[in-house]
Amino acid sequence: MGIVEVRKVDPQGRLVLPAERRGELGESRRVILVKGPGFIKLIPKRKADLRRFYNSADLGIDAIDEWSEFEKKIHRLRNERTQTKRDLLLRQTLRPARRNR
Repeated sequence: MGIVEVRKVDPQGRLVLPAERRGELGESRRVILVKGPGFIKLIPKRKADLRRFYNSADLGIDAIDEWSEFEKKIHRLRNERTQTKRDLLLRQTLRPARRNR
């Protein structure tokens, strides 16, 4: 567990962070606000390093021999997924509402 500090929130909902905590925000000076049951957590927003995901995606194929075939397969998978989402949404929309008795 980290350090716990008590801070006052002004009528406009603003919170003053101590200088040593502001330094943890980095250049963006932005935070992510996480609301949970009984707590609010501030996390410094950092620029994600996406390089760690390079070559880690499993596309379900061994190698790309023919680019046009690869594109067809990817588009077919995307269309199937989109159609599944549409079907689910349509079923939820057409489902009769339950009445409370």
